[in-house]
Amino acid sequence: MQYVLGGVVIVLVALATIRLAGDRHMGWSAFPNYFFSKPLLQGVETTLELALICQVVAVVIGAGVAAARVSRSPVVTTLGDLYTWIFRSVPLLVQLIFWFNIALLFPSIGISLPGLGSLWSVPTNSVISGFVAALLGLALHEGAFMAEIIRGGILSVPVGQRMAALAIGMSNRQANRYVIRPQVLRVTIPAMGNQFVGLLKATALVSVIGGGDLLTRAQYIYSQNFQVVGLLMVVTVWYLLLVSVASLAQRAIERHFSNDRRLLAPPATQTVSPSLTVPAEV
Repeated sequence: MQYVLGGVVIVLVALATIRLAGDRHMGWSAFPNYFFSKPLLQGVETTLELALICQVVAVVIGAGVAAARVSRSPVVTTLGDLYTWIFRSVPLLVQLIFWFNIALLFPSIGISLPGLGSLWSVPTNSVISGFVAALLGLALHEGAFMAEIIRGGILSVPVGQRMAALAIGMSNRQANRYVIRPQVLRVTIPAMGNQFVGLLKATALVSVIGGGDLLTRAQYIYSQNFQVVGLLMVVTVWYLLLVSVASLAQRAIERHFSNDRRLLAPPATQTVSPSLTVPAEV
């Protein structure tokens, strides 16, 4: 039965492919004209810049917020919870539009002191461009999800493992490096990879504020030549390629950390007494 169903699916996919390949309304002629055109290549570059920069910033933010959420200080924990609650709850599209229109709330950005007046000031619109607004919206939104991923990785390591590491003479730094961090990385890297793929696709939302990404460039072109479907197909193929490369990189990174025994290698030891050895400081 499974072979029959598989055969039916293959036939249906083949018929759909033939039907779409022969449809002139699909705009296949746009591929040789625009696939490697300068505007779309610039859009691809901007998309990659947005995704990579925001991913790095989001990991830094996420690490800090995750540390705050597992802190023993109720004030710090509350601040971490508040950040996660706000930036996970508000839709990304709303955040992008908000940052793009932040000048309506703060017409200028500057430094002023009581009695001295304004020492330095610039118009907000000259600082918060579409690209900068996209960076702020994507990074802050992604940082909230990264915080939860990292926090989950930290909580996945039993407390007893740190206690055992300290009991055999490791310092806190050594326990983090050789016991805690390798396990956190193995848990969080797959989820971080998935988040990056989602972030790469989410950059398409930047088109609503003219952030210069791939979709924005395509919209500029098809608003002039009206080859809407053709250019959207070009954009679709570009995203398929970018996500495929990101997925392959994710698998390679996961395999590296899964097989890299150096992460779990014991630290060098130095002899303290004939009956006791403790790890040397790294």
